[in-house]
Amino acid sequence: SYLVNDHMGESGLQWQVSHLLVDLLRYYFEALGRTMLVGANQFIHYHEGDKKACVAPDVYLFEDEPTPQDEVKSWKVWEHADRRPSLAVEVVSDQYLKDYSDDTIVKYQDMGVRELFRYDPDRATGPRLFSGRKRKLLTHLVRNEAGLLLEEALPEADRAQSVCYGFWLVHVKKPQTRLRLGHGPGGRALWPTRAEAALARAEAEAARADDEMTRADEQMTRADEQMTRADEAEQREQALLAENERLGALLQKQS
Repeated sequence: SYLVNDHMGESGLQWQVSHLLVDLLRYYFEALGRTMLVGANQFIHYHEGDKKACVAPDVYLFEDEPTPQDEVKSWKVWEHADRRPSLAVEVVSDQYLKDYSDDTIVKYQDMGVRELFRYDPDRATGPRLFSGRKRKLLTHLVRNEAGLLLEEALPEADRAQSVCYGFWLVHVKKPQTRLRLGHGPGGRALWPTRAEAALARAEAEAARADDEMTRADEQMTRADEQMTRADEAEQREQALLAENERLGALLQKQS
């Protein structure tokens, strides 16, 4: 039978990075009004009859695919009109350095992804690769016209921009080491999580309420000042009338 799962576990960091990125991508495309299937750690089989022709990306993206993610146990492309993921992300675990092997890249190449990201947040403390090769924080491979996944030069070591969708994948250290979604020039603006967006909306609403309260207080103050001025004017008028009456009475006596 075709693989649905295996016994290869995830580190806590690997799990957190993957699931945060899945949530960010879902929220991002929902905001754009695009129907995308975004999932994690499920086998995708891309050659019918070849049970070894499969890969389980830490994060995957199917473009304009309405299938709910909770209905996907594994994905067999021949059962879905040859639909294949357009993008995949591998989060490197110290226990499994397969993500750096040429075989893994060839599998993604054969599966047909248009771009592949590899994120290695522990590259500074983990072991060196085979044959003396160095690990990299972030690697971006893009499919060329010949169908080969080739590494792209990064503008900065901690960020790479998707050629398919325009967003950035950005390594952040604070408050936690994570791979975040960036947008805008250079990916400097981070796309919020749902919780961050909800908090920002709540803070904006509270600020609006404070502004309205301040304006209401200012209006009440102005109204009080106007009432005070009106009272003072009325008092002056009454005093003037009283003085006029007094003067009139004095004139009558003198006449």
